[in-house]
Amino acid sequence: MRQADGMENESFDFDALMQERRESAAATIHAMPLEEVRKKAASLFPTVDHPWHAVVEEFLAAHETTTALHGKTSDGVEFIFFPRERKGLWFRLSGGTLGVGPIMERGLSALSEIAEEKGLA
Repeated sequence: MRQADGMENESFDFDALMQERRESAAATIHAMPLEEVRKKAASLFPTVDHPWHAVVEEFLAAHETTTALHGKTSDGVEFIFFPRERKGLWFRLSGGTLGVGPIMERGLSALSEIAEEKGLA
């Protein structure tokens, strides 16, 4: 489809992307000791002045006694998920830029199902 400015507009299939992410998350999901999660966080946020450093530290401190799951999707999004609490964070490093945020409900549901299927919940 051609837009008014002459640029080609690819159709985007969100459901297909979500299915690809689900399949790759299922293939890579594994339990990760909290010490390894902290190392991962330290590599992403090496200085305490990073805006997400304190948020991630507080998040991990609130989940110290639970099992963390880690995985990666086909498009490079990594996640840390705590199935018992249904809470998680996603992050993606691309071209030197780090994106990070809380996993939203649709993702939490998918990860909960995957964890259950894999016996990790």
